Amino acid sequence: MRVVVQRCSRAEVRINGTICGKINNGFVLLVGIAATDKRADADWMARKIANLRVFEDDAGKMNLALNDVGGSILSISQFTLYADCRKGNRPSFINAARPDAAVSLYYYLNRTLQDDFHIHVETGQFGADMKVDFINDGPVTIILDTDELTDKENGPSCPQITPPLLSQEQPQQPQVSHPAPIIEIDKRVQKLVHAIGKQSLPRRQILAELGLKQKSRKSFIDNYLKPTFALGYINFAFPASPNKPEQAYKLTAKGLELYNQLSK
Repeated sequence: MRVVVQRCSRAEVRINGTICGKINNGFVLLVGIAATDKRADADWMARKIANLRVFEDDAGKMNLALNDVGGSILSISQFTLYADCRKGNRPSFINAARPDAAVSLYYYLNRTLQDDFHIHVETGQFGADMKVDFINDGPVTIILDTDELTDKENGPSCPQITPPLLSQEQPQQPQVSHPAPIIEIDKRVQKLVHAIGKQSLPRRQILAELGLKQKSRKSFIDNYLKPTFALGYINFAFPASPNKPEQAYKLTAKGLELYNQLSK
């Protein structure tokens, strides 16, 4: 897992001109997930980010962590951090995790920062075309990489410059797309897919189906809607007008396949 940590005085992310995440002082995280990453990598990364002492104390020294200054996080998924540019001019992303695996770890990292370290986290939307605007305070930019700073299960870590897994002599992972087994999919994603079923439902009705309060809109968007969109299981009923007041949501063909599996 590779994360670019940038200290900021303000930050926001827009999708289709609409702000979907915004913070004041804190960190902007660009998060890249590798094909070999596991939850242990996300646990280590969350702990390191939460405890980074890069904010000035009264003496002007970098001595304070995020919670010490009441900071927040804007977390942006960024698979291009795993670009391999050593050959030719078109980057290869063979070492980045597949979307179905990456989205799960990305949201797991965000939830860990919130639940275990009590840090407020705003996010973009995994896989979306995002416009990120922020002021890098300092500037302070730090790159964290679990391959460089920890030992993987398969052996000792290697420097970023010459990772052996990028060697042409090493077997490459097949690029065939496989549907993720149900057990690997977040329970909240499963619940949302099952709630929508073969209908087109507005948000208010979906909240009722899930047993959530109407005031839980932000939690619903962050924990249910965004990851389900990112996995390609749902779409707008009126895709040409995403901000339509009476907008509803329906399952895609991929979502219907999952719904049928859940209904068995």
